Amino acid sequence: MKSMKRILSVVLAVAMMLSVLSVSVFALNKAPQYRSYVFFGDSITAAVGIPGYNELVAAEGTAEGKRVRGSYADLLAAKVGVEDDKYFNEAHSAWRSAELRMVLDDTYEGDAVAKAWAAGLFGEGKAYPSREAYMDIIRTEVEQADLITVAIGSNDMLVNLILNLTSLLNPTADENYKLWLIEKLLAKYGSENEVINQLAAQIAAIHGITFTINKLIQFLNENLKIFQQNYAVILRKLHEINPNARLISVGYYNPMRDAKISDSIPINVGHIMDAPLIAMNAYVRTLCATRSYYNFVSIWNAEVISTSNLSDFDMSGEDFWGKFIIEVHPSEAGHKYIANNIYSTLQLVTPSSRGIFAFG
Repeated sequence: MKSMKRILSVVLAVAMMLSVLSVSVFALNKAPQYRSYVFFGDSITAAVGIPGYNELVAAEGTAEGKRVRGSYADLLAAKVGVEDDKYFNEAHSAWRSAELRMVLDDTYEGDAVAKAWAAGLFGEGKAYPSREAYMDIIRTEVEQADLITVAIGSNDMLVNLILNLTSLLNPTADENYKLWLIEKLLAKYGSENEVINQLAAQIAAIHGITFTINKLIQFLNENLKIFQQNYAVILRKLHEINPNARLISVGYYNPMRDAKISDSIPINVGHIMDAPLIAMNAYVRTLCATRSYYNFVSIWNAEVISTSNLSDFDMSGEDFWGKFIIEVHPSEAGHKYIANNIYSTLQLVTPSSRGIFAFG
């Protein structure tokens, strides 16, 4: 009799497990549908470099605010059933966490770069009459959305480091002069990376290599903290505006991870960029684990348009930096990968679920 009871207990337990598994499989296979989608990001989310983006720019002069065919936002929206009139593109090239925070947090004044950005965008005769007017647009879009994705921070380290180094070389200059100087340096050298190289070389010539390296480490650590502060506020503000929306945090990838010294010297040097990006991913993952209102999605293995080896770096070429800046963005396959990773999370996770869902 006791043996029979044990057998019945086991059978009942197995039946319950199968029942739970069948519900889980059903949840996995069920295609999530959403009515309205707003997404925030920089040039990665804007889809710089892919054919859909290039075609829009050629035809209309800009892709800002438009539906870029083949971008991960476009592909994701198609998967979840979002139509064009409920598709809100708030991805802007060169945006950092500071700019995004400025349009969500009215108590935040931003740094020098963010203030200059705001001055060029808001005011009489400009794109928006005021910062408050743009914030109202953002709030309306977020209130309408039942799906929100955030992919911001890739520009934080480089842009902020340029500002740090410029300030170190010009300690008594006002912010307007520093911004004017940065604009001139970018026009002269063509990329943030090369501007950093030039500024660091000037500092090393004055103060020595050890001082310069210590300062670079100090600034990178400070900028990581600034990013962390901004990012936490961004997610909190979005959730406060619309606590019922599905909120997805999109991670970061290393665009140079496959770069080698040369084809004949296949030593991978691109991984030197891993550390700060891993730190940013780790922070967002950790923050995610302490929050119940959003999920993190890894895009670490996103394919880029192209990867240049160090031996290919002819910085004297007229089109080098323009070409390099485009190459580091996701390819069409990279955008499909990002869209699929986000969609997989939407399939696996219910709105009330907590935790980290990372797909490689």
